[in-house]
Amino acid sequence: MAAAIGLRIGEFWRLVAKVEKQNEVERLLDAWFQKELKTAWAVFHTNVIAPDDDEQRALQADAAENSLELLRHDYQRGRYAGVPQAILGELDAPIDPAAHAYTVLAIEVSRALGEVSEAMTRWSAGQHDYRPKWQPRLDPVLFPPVNIADPMASLSAISPAAATPSTHAPPPPPTPKDDTPSLSEAMTEHLHRIQRERNVTPKDIGQTETHLRAFIDAMGADRTIGSITRREAGEFFRAVQDLPAGYARKKDFAGLNVFDASRKARRMGCTPMNPRTVNSRIGDVRAMFGALMKIGVLDANPFDGMSMGEAGYAESEKPWTPSQLEAIFTSSITMGCVGERDVFTSGPLLLDDWRFWALLIALTSGARIGEIAQLRPIDVFEEEADGKKVWIYDIGRTGGRRTKNRASIRRTPIHSELIRIGVLRLAERQRAIEAPTLLPNVPKPVQGSHSHGLTKWMGEQLRPRLVADAVTGQGWHSFRHNLQDFSRAASNPDSVSDRIAGRTPEGAGGRYGRFGPAMLQDALEKIEFPAWIKNIPPRS
Repeated sequence: MAAAIGLRIGEFWRLVAKVEKQNEVERLLDAWFQKELKTAWAVFHTNVIAPDDDEQRALQADAAENSLELLRHDYQRGRYAGVPQAILGELDAPIDPAAHAYTVLAIEVSRALGEVSEAMTRWSAGQHDYRPKWQPRLDPVLFPPVNIADPMASLSAISPAAATPSTHAPPPPPTPKDDTPSLSEAMTEHLHRIQRERNVTPKDIGQTETHLRAFIDAMGADRTIGSITRREAGEFFRAVQDLPAGYARKKDFAGLNVFDASRKARRMGCTPMNPRTVNSRIGDVRAMFGALMKIGVLDANPFDGMSMGEAGYAESEKPWTPSQLEAIFTSSITMGCVGERDVFTSGPLLLDDWRFWALLIALTSGARIGEIAQLRPIDVFEEEADGKKVWIYDIGRTGGRRTKNRASIRRTPIHSELIRIGVLRLAERQRAIEAPTLLPNVPKPVQGSHSHGLTKWMGEQLRPRLVADAVTGQGWHSFRHNLQDFSRAASNPDSVSDRIAGRTPEGAGGRYGRFGPAMLQDALEKIEFPAWIKNIPPRS
């Protein structure tokens, strides 16, 4: 009898072990992934292998690489793919998109889509037998195994008195040892990693370190990175939202950590910092956890999905109005000033330095002001593409230059109005004197920031003198918005405008296909700038 009971108890634990290994959500994820992979292979076989089409092979490779790059870009910034309805529709209980469990699922979906794109690039390279060995990884605490059978039913015939004594029960699973690095160690390694992998400025790395130190001071430098819970992350996020702008420099908050400063700010009724600043602070902390998750130190990022609404972003960047643009481009800066020391009073001198050219290039190219400030004379040249010669700006990272992201690296066409005004003569003149920059006398970088001096001039000089009705958010970046509006008015698709201005395209359609210089020039030339651009006198 005892042997029989022992046998049935053993069967019970084997059944429990079997159930624990079968997670229904993981099964759904894997089934969806296999279907996506099968569909991708069918498309590749139909378009490439069957017709043996090398051109289609190149197009498929380009599309897959673009898709993979965008997935990586979004993944590093905490933006994950949506969970397919094929998975959500099969679950017994719905998952709130704002819940951490949904974020974890979205992370796995993003990883799976990355594997599909990687498979497409391998197939395009001739590795037709390549199949990814991806498996979903879900936290069993968030996604407990789904019982496919009731193991207790098999024990219903056993009386409680006959059950195995508790001393014979299997020991509880061991508590995993937290061998993750301390917060201080994690920060130090993260800052080194950023400097190794990115071309960051001293200003950027200093700001990131400030944000991370504020987090560590609030949590405790000796805490391990793995001990930070989702709940603690949420409390920190809420505390940051209460802080006033520049709180660390204010006497009332001297020496206070984030939690104490948050409580004091609420008592004092302080105006909270801009949502964009909040997201920047939390984003730096989230990136540190995300980097450790990528290399397997952590299983989940407690800050996933934590960001304020984008209203703050919409308010922070605004285009110039038509009347404001006219005030800028019919001013003494473009039409003639008294002298280089007084560019805001009308006179006979046609200004020909960085203040004039930066404005014209910003409006007609949509380039960021930091990109314009870093242009060199050799970055203006003629390129032949599709049987057509096109003058372009080469915006990239050669020669120690910096760009915002990979999408910013581009060869973008020069509008014919800039050629009429004399940008090619400017480049030739700057090459002749071996000037390091295209813009004459452009302000030198400050802490690695090439845009610092130009941005300061815009805020302290141009806006107060020429655009008295300017509002917060209007500046150099406004010209990017204006060019997008002009391009839409010319019926250019946003995907083309994004390539010209160096923006990461939205949606799958914008990531596929090639955008050659000739096609981009045709789109740029369709733009009809207002008459005041045509009235600007050329520079010799």
